[in-house]
Amino acid sequence: MGTTTYSGPLRAGPKGVTAGTVKLVTLIAFDPTQASAASGFVLPKGSMILGVTSLGGATGGTNPTVDVGISGATDSISNEVDADTAGGTGTLGANALVELAADTPIWVGVGDSPATGGTTTVAIEYIQVDSKLGVNN
Repeated sequence: MGTTTYSGPLRAGPKGVTAGTVKLVTLIAFDPTQASAASGFVLPKGSMILGVTSLGGATGGTNPTVDVGISGATDSISNEVDADTAGGTGTLGANALVELAADTPIWVGVGDSPATGGTTTVAIEYIQVDSKLGVNN
């Protein structure tokens, strides 16, 4: 299957009607026992994170959690995300719900309640902020 890459906001809707913003989701799978480290995924400048949801996968521990953030603020996107139960969320931090000013590497790692194994996957939901909100031209 072919792929398409866009570097700016995506808008939905026909010409002459109010544009809808397209929500994007990226999945990051990682070892939930690791110290926080760069995930290899970089959100582009202009992204706004709307939420983080766990798809589960951690094993062991008591209510294991993971953190999602950036370098130097490793829980600043979402703190204490449920690592073993699909649908779990954490508390959104200072780098969520704001437009990112630069391309931003995402960091992931163990939270305050460590797992003992498995692979946790988190879904990061975000949009590209559209400075021309309104009617499609």
